[in-house]
Amino acid sequence: VLTKGKTTQRLVSLTIDLGETATRPAVTEILDYTKQHHIPCAWFVTGWFIRKFPDLIEKFAARGDEIGNHTNTHPHCTEMSRARLEGELRAVEEGLEKLDLRITTPAFFRPPFGEYDTGVVKTAASLGYTTVTWTATSIDYERNADSDYVAKVILKHTVPGAVILTHASDVSCRTIPKVAEELTARGYRFVSLRELAALKEGD
Repeated sequence: VLTKGKTTQRLVSLTIDLGETATRPAVTEILDYTKQHHIPCAWFVTGWFIRKFPDLIEKFAARGDEIGNHTNTHPHCTEMSRARLEGELRAVEEGLEKLDLRITTPAFFRPPFGEYDTGVVKTAASLGYTTVTWTATSIDYERNADSDYVAKVILKHTVPGAVILTHASDVSCRTIPKVAEELTARGYRFVSLRELAALKEGD
């Protein structure tokens, strides 16, 4: 399970979960901002997002961003059978294949709600996935959330190697620039999730 990269360097990864709180304007704004500031993103897509916004996923791929698996229906993975979880993951893969796209490699899976156990991790691994959680996050998917507070919480928990989790809401659009600008001022650099995952102790 990847919760944090193995490094003492000030390297972090930005990851974005795309469940049913995601909106087209928010995703577009985040894409524009991260492109302008050369910030790589790992987008964890659900089946719902694939069906609703196929053109946005094509933009992720065209830009070279990572596409990870966040399950088809965003269930509680620890409460389901191995067969059903396999179905959840494969449904996302099949949805992408219809767009002539694939989960990027190495393949990353983020369990909804961050809920996992040994069975979930082993099932995902049997399909080639590394399970990814996070180091720093806050509730940025609620419409009435305060972006200053959300940014403060994320920054409080950001350390070298941090996996930062955000969503794609109006709040996220205001939070991500605040976090990115402050981390850049602190000497941090954003890298892809694959780069972070590849780091070894001592890097």
